[in-house]
Amino acid sequence: MSERFPIENHVLDRGIQSYCRVTLTAGESVAGALHVGHTDVTHFDEEYLKVIRDVADLLSIALQQHEHHLERQRHNEELIAERDRAEEMARLKTAFLTNMTHEIRTPLSGIIGFAQVLEEELDDERQEFAMHIQSAGKRLMSTINSVLDLSRLQADKAAFSMETHNAGQIVMESLRMLRPLAAKKELEFRVEVPDTMHVVLDQKGLETVVNNLVGNAIKFTETGFISVMLGPDAQDLRFTVEDSGVGISEDFVPMLFDEFRQEHMGADRPAEGSGLGLAVTSRIVEKMNGRIEVASTPGEGTTFVVVFEGAIASKATASPAAPLPRPAKQREATSSASGHSTEAPS
Repeated sequence: MSERFPIENHVLDRGIQSYCRVTLTAGESVAGALHVGHTDVTHFDEEYLKVIRDVADLLSIALQQHEHHLERQRHNEELIAERDRAEEMARLKTAFLTNMTHEIRTPLSGIIGFAQVLEEELDDERQEFAMHIQSAGKRLMSTINSVLDLSRLQADKAAFSMETHNAGQIVMESLRMLRPLAAKKELEFRVEVPDTMHVVLDQKGLETVVNNLVGNAIKFTETGFISVMLGPDAQDLRFTVEDSGVGISEDFVPMLFDEFRQEHMGADRPAEGSGLGLAVTSRIVEKMNGRIEVASTPGEGTTFVVVFEGAIASKATASPAAPLPRPAKQREATSSASGHSTEAPS
């Protein structure tokens, strides 16, 4: 005779003659038991036992659902805790980068400034050293600014003031700063930008997009041309940068806008940079309700097209501005290069 459970002795002591026990499960674990007793010895026929088993199944289902509910609740609590930790880490990272970039940029600005003074004061033989100091300092400053911009964008701390501006004027001002870089490499600089193009955008964001895309095009183009076009597309603003540079491989295009990613990552890569330029650009474009597209052929060039949806503030038309003048050497050179535009970002 098998050993009785305490509850079985308890019910027998109270005159229970028929007794049934069904184990209740929740998934693969035992969650309890259903005990049924009756004073009639022959009361538990097959139909009665089926009802008991059905009730036990329903109780098992209810217990399993309760376990799932508790598991989901624990999972949600863990997700909330992880989210809070991630937000806190992002806040701390942004604060750290902001403090560090301030601590670095302040003395770095002094180094660049004094290097400019030394360049003017030193003789020709030593001016080269001051120029190298300026170049290295500006490169480091650019990297610091890119890291800070990306950090702010990732933490949604970057402020965008969507106001009405003359996009033609903003783009031309940015191109005037970039023109010497193209002239130094004797690249043909083609510009089709209206004098007046009123849009509702963030001015600093548009300047960053222009500087990064055109600067990249110049960086990865050794011969040929850089083409910059700005114009309306219905109510959208379309900004296009095309070049005859080295191009981007088809395999790398999906990773083009990832942080710190460059097609050539080794120390012998053809161009310097941190791999943040296009990552920052794509996020700024997204924040300003835009999209960015790229088409490239290795060895021929790349084309970047940025479309800001609904950015046109008025339908006023303006005649395109005259192309920027080229230096004497560049005017003498004949450029028949064909292709599209740039390569991986800085």
